[in-house]
Amino acid sequence: MDDDTLWRRLGRSAVVLTLAALFGLFWILVAGLMVWWFEGKVIASAIGLEHGAADARTINADAIDAGNEGKLVHLTGEAATADEPADPDFGVAAKALRLTREVEVYQWKETKTETKKNDKTIVTYKYTLIWSKGKPPRNFVEPVGHMNPADKPYADGQWAAAKVRVGPFTLRPEQASQIPADEPLAITPELLAKVPNDLKANIDGEGRLYLGDPEAPQVGDARIRYKLARPQTVTLVAKQTGDTFEPYAPAEGDKVDLLKPGAHAPQAMFEAAASSSRVVGWVVRVFALGMMTFGFYYVLRRQVNAASGLPPEGFVANLKTFLLGGVVAVAFLCLIVGGRWLSYQAAFGGTVLAIGAVTLIGMFFVLRTRRSGTFANLFGGAFKWSADQREQLRRIALDPDNAKLRLDLAAQLEKKGNPLGEFMRVDHEMESLPEGDRRRTPLETRWSELLDAHGRTWFAPLRQLKLVPEIMNIFFPSMWMHHGVIDEVKIDLAGILPEKAEQLFAAAPGLRVLEFHNVRVEPAMGGWKDITYNADVPAIAKVPQLQQIAVIKMSGLSMTVEDLKALAASPNLVNLRELDFGYHRVGPEGAVSIARSPTLKRLRVLELRACELGESGAVALAGAANLAQLTTLNLGANSMGPAGATAIAGSPYLKNLKTLALDENKIGPHGAKALAESPHLGQLTSLDLGGNEMGAGGAAILARSPNVANLTTLKVKDNKLGGTGIRFLATSPNLAKVEILELDSNEIDDAGAAALAACVTMTKLKELSLAYNNLGDAGLKALAKWPGLGRVTKLNLRQNKSFTEGVEALVASPHLRCLQELDLSGNSVGAAGARALASSPLVGTLKSLWLSEANLTPEGEQAIRQRYGDKAHF
Repeated sequence: MDDDTLWRRLGRSAVVLTLAALFGLFWILVAGLMVWWFEGKVIASAIGLEHGAADARTINADAIDAGNEGKLVHLTGEAATADEPADPDFGVAAKALRLTREVEVYQWKETKTETKKNDKTIVTYKYTLIWSKGKPPRNFVEPVGHMNPADKPYADGQWAAAKVRVGPFTLRPEQASQIPADEPLAITPELLAKVPNDLKANIDGEGRLYLGDPEAPQVGDARIRYKLARPQTVTLVAKQTGDTFEPYAPAEGDKVDLLKPGAHAPQAMFEAAASSSRVVGWVVRVFALGMMTFGFYYVLRRQVNAASGLPPEGFVANLKTFLLGGVVAVAFLCLIVGGRWLSYQAAFGGTVLAIGAVTLIGMFFVLRTRRSGTFANLFGGAFKWSADQREQLRRIALDPDNAKLRLDLAAQLEKKGNPLGEFMRVDHEMESLPEGDRRRTPLETRWSELLDAHGRTWFAPLRQLKLVPEIMNIFFPSMWMHHGVIDEVKIDLAGILPEKAEQLFAAAPGLRVLEFHNVRVEPAMGGWKDITYNADVPAIAKVPQLQQIAVIKMSGLSMTVEDLKALAASPNLVNLRELDFGYHRVGPEGAVSIARSPTLKRLRVLELRACELGESGAVALAGAANLAQLTTLNLGANSMGPAGATAIAGSPYLKNLKTLALDENKIGPHGAKALAESPHLGQLTSLDLGGNEMGAGGAAILARSPNVANLTTLKVKDNKLGGTGIRFLATSPNLAKVEILELDSNEIDDAGAAALAACVTMTKLKELSLAYNNLGDAGLKALAKWPGLGRVTKLNLRQNKSFTEGVEALVASPHLRCLQELDLSGNSVGAAGARALASSPLVGTLKSLWLSEANLTPEGEQAIRQRYGDKAHF
């Protein structure tokens, strides 16, 4: 997992949000105190300058007048010295007020570059030679050939004249240091002659001192630039004290101690000082505003989550929260600045205070009035339904295929300016058009825009219950929305049902699908934690709102037969159409409870996989008159044996079944015979008999039965069919409608593949799986010639044998013009196969190519990556 994904997931944690809010409050406090303190300094400076401007007197630099002792004086004169500051290392000296040295070193620089390719981050490092004043880095990723010296050979430095005078006055060192040293000093041969010979110094083309050969720079070479502060005219304003000057303390405000190069009038000196103070003040204010903005951003993230369960997600949402934080920060900054200046300049302070107050009031007014807009959730204005709308949505839940009900509600919502109305209408219009229709494109675009802009608002009431449609903690609202209505939730924590049933159905009035899970994974400090949920099913079964629920999925819980009995006996499940209670060891008793249920009479789908029903459980379900409306029945992995399969096959109540799964039940050829000869199962379109030890005999029985003539999906994996069984299926005219055929783990060899390739009846095949068999080159070559692959979009050949030549034949097949997914993982494809794949015309249609553990060379893998990009998976 990359860092961005990790932080995006951790950012949803309440713990992290709380810590972030505390972090934000800390920076708000620091910024506020900093502004309050610095505004005081700016005010004190302004007061001091005002008094100084009134007190200052101009003097000349000819002589010291004792009458000015202790007074604030303004003086213009030549700052001069008799000293020659010198660099002690190189002997370079000049008559100047100050001499500075800047040292650059020729050194390696490392540049890191990250690029994304095929879901992988590729990191590269580039090394270049540069001149830099910084310390040479040494901890390179690739140090070989890129070694820098441990440090600069000489540090930067400066040397000041011992005494700087303006006429008879001596400047303090702090005053002299304000005179800039910005005049370059060119190294002359005379200056170079003073440099010690053992330093091997030279002069480069720009008059700098060069340690090394400037014509052939080497790593570690140094070049040195000197700058001077020459004697010059300066103007100062300070208190005369003897023959020097000290800071002047006026009656109020800060001290006055000014110096500026050049000749300047007193007023100009004070105006420049005031301007400089104002500039620094604005720099501090802007910096503090940035601190406050970030602080309020983190606080508002927490407030968003606390008020509506809606933490900002994505760039746009975070930008809105950041901008809102900026507005709040501006208001608070104005309040602090205005309050500080109120006592000094009442008009200015009052104006700034008013701006801050108006900004805050206006912001809250906008947020409070835009209850259905972008900011509605920031302060608890969550999306709410009226009583009439809740009733309409309840009716929609009971009749989900009634488009008129939805469109009537959509029209009402659109009339009131609610964007959900448009979303429902666009969703209906989009579903009314076939896939690939060009008219869908603008509808799909608008659908996505509306969902991105308002999805968090629509789900805010559910988020208050901590129910959020997410994949890897990333918000996916469309998972729980169908036909533009929130009609599904996943409950994986305690305290929702039955405790908050009323709030749940108020938050999602159109709810019709309930999915339960017993573990929720949440981010925690230092990692992750599992939150276990033990559902009280008997209590849930008593919730009256369940009367609008059509689907209940409980395979993700740990249930007992008593829980199943409670559901079967509940009068509130009269409209239940689908029940998934798989993977619970309820035994035959559980099957009996469903078979005798007084309310589960409208079930269309029943999932009881791996429930240890056994033969008697199958018999009980077969004799259940209340299951007469079932169209889908999954009884896989229940050890019912041939007798159980015979009971299901003979049930007069299961004659409406379209989908039947009896895999992993050890029904054998006898069970297969009973199913094939059943007069009640002729409507089946999907049959899963995988892992039932039917053998070739069972395949022959199925193939000869006219009752399988409507099958579009046939799954018979792991039945030891072998080549003989495949021949029976391949030659059957009764399987002409099959579109999905699963033949995994059936000991199919090249001869079996050839038998399948001889089939002339399966002309509608779209998905074919031959994984975990014994196919080789010959078998694959035979399949490549089979016209029956003409409509196949998904071909699974995982974990067979080595078929380099077979792959070459397959990808060149003219019959695979519709192929979208190809799985060759676990096979020795080899270099030749990789070349064939890389040059195959399949690239035009293929959407996924799986090649893990396919014995590819690095060159072969690279060629496939270049051809298929992120469609290839290794």
